[in-house]
Amino acid sequence: MGSREVSLVLLDTHVWIWLLNGEQKLNPKALKAVERSLSGEAVLLSALGFRGIFIQTLPIA
Repeated sequence: MGSREVSLVLLDTHVWIWLLNGEQKLNPKALKAVERSLSGEAVLLSALGFRGIFIQTLPIA
């Protein structure tokens, strides 16, 4: 079998939020890499990113 290159992209939390909100803050090269990964490869999100978002949504005591 032939080898196949897999493109993995690890998104930082703020980049993930930009993409979810439709904000155009990435440069064209970075955006192309993310789009390529979303189209069939893999985009990784850190579990710590989810934790950070959760902590920010907690009410202040």
